[in-house]
Amino acid sequence: MKVLFDTSAVVPAIIVNHPQHSICFSRLQSAKSGQIQGFISTHSLAETYSVITRLPVQPRISPQ
Repeated sequence: MKVLFDTSAVVPAIIVNHPQHSICFSRLQSAKSGQIQGFISTHSLAETYSVITRLPVQPRISPQ
């Protein structure tokens, strides 16, 4: 199965205390392990970067 990940899945996968973290993280893990083919567009990467570097969380998420 081919899956296109967008910001709405990547951000919760990164943010551990997000309500949808476990679901989204497990999907990304499935892509990493090769169970599914995961893709992300350049636009989604840029949007994800923008969102995670502006989130009002402490400590701030650095660009690295």
